[in-house]
Amino acid sequence: MNVHKNPIWLLSTLLATLLAACVAVQAAPLAQDADQQPDSEERTAMWYELDDLKMYYEVHGEGQPVLLLHGSPADHRMMVSALEPIFQERESWQRIYVDLPGMGQTTGGSWLQSNDDVLAVLVQFMDDVYPDQRFLVIGESYGAYLARGLLHEKHAQIDGLFLLAPSVADHPEARILAPHMTIVSNPEGLAQFPSPFDQFFASTLVVQDDAVLAQMQDIVDGILSSDEETLSRIRQRHGFSFAADVLSEPFAKPVLILTGKQDSIVGYEQAGDLLQYYPRATYAVLDRAGHGVNMEQPVIYTLLVNEWLDRVAEEQASAGQPE
Repeated sequence: MNVHKNPIWLLSTLLATLLAACVAVQAAPLAQDADQQPDSEERTAMWYELDDLKMYYEVHGEGQPVLLLHGSPADHRMMVSALEPIFQERESWQRIYVDLPGMGQTTGGSWLQSNDDVLAVLVQFMDDVYPDQRFLVIGESYGAYLARGLLHEKHAQIDGLFLLAPSVADHPEARILAPHMTIVSNPEGLAQFPSPFDQFFASTLVVQDDAVLAQMQDIVDGILSSDEETLSRIRQRHGFSFAADVLSEPFAKPVLILTGKQDSIVGYEQAGDLLQYYPRATYAVLDRAGHGVNMEQPVIYTLLVNEWLDRVAEEQASAGQPE
């Protein structure tokens, strides 16, 4: 099996560096705007502090906790747009959307040196804010990598796992990538984005219709709000220091692994290697989709997520747990 040295990964890595000069100017106004948004019954803005780290998160709804972890560089808005339309049609789930260290409104964390450290923050966050509670974990891309680490540390409390376009390899250069393919092009729509975003989306999105591009502004805002210094420091020690997928016993709760056949950012093949660890996993590889599989194939995506949540509820009921 060959590892493709795809220039798209290089572009995505360079993008954060190219935007580093913008971050210092853009991040503060974006954070202030978010703070000024009025809270409602559906959204509560919160802060979690650990040493000099101040982590922003939002809580939506009531019920069993669901921790949602976004990709990188991005912020919580990536996951809000991907999951809220689904959860708003369901009851009994409290969604926790965090801004991961180095991204969004989360600040500080000068001691963060690796993804082991980032994982330790998430473990401590759940222990402090949701002590001894059972919960679900949803992660997208880099967030899915962290989700696997969290499962390793807290699998006894986790009732379900959803990995969306997961980053599987411990190191980006080890990814097996699909060649990029544009199936629906939209030069006029891409022209609305400034450089280098127009080039980045043109070379990564498989479906570039207006509906997909309308969701890209949250991605742009998330990138601009990132702290490149913190992210660069963590990237130097990207891989976990332990085998995240090796548990004391297989994780026998409902799992969904959803990938795009044309994903040129993290690929899809290596996600299949995770099936050996999850006896109750659904693994889907969707054509006409890349790293934005949830946006590019929204109908199938919504069906699969709802089916996963149904499986979780069924498993909880059979185990005598409250739904």
